[in-house]
Amino acid sequence: MVLKRIPWLIKTAMEYELIEIVLESLIILRNEYSKLGKYNPQMEAEQQLQELRPFHKTIIDSEAVYYDTLVLINKSKNSCHKIRETIPERIKLIKDNAIHFKSNRLEILSKLLSIHYYFICNQSDLILDLCNELEEIYSCGYK
Repeated sequence: MVLKRIPWLIKTAMEYELIEIVLESLIILRNEYSKLGKYNPQMEAEQQLQELRPFHKTIIDSEAVYYDTLVLINKSKNSCHKIRETIPERIKLIKDNAIHFKSNRLEILSKLLSIHYYFICNQSDLILDLCNELEEIYSCGYK
């Protein structure tokens, strides 16, 4: 029964870039195929795991950049001032990763960091522009 539901879970999790769920599901699937002696499906699951690991590592690294920056922004005015000059480079790194993997998850993360950057630079007009852009892209027609 579980083996029948896992492919649906993997497909749905991939659609929303919940890569951790996809990896865990593929591991379960691979292990179950191994127990059942199904060589080809087991190898396909293993291949999918190998293909997704670089994307997973990039997500982890990009989120680390985001949260490491966020903690310094929120720590104190002094630390915020020190980190401020490097934030555009960090945004670019995350954005480049988003482009490379065609990832909405990383694109949103880069835009969130941009919003924080614009806030500490007192550029509210750019924040509004970015929020309007996000709303237009992700509202799915809801108003």
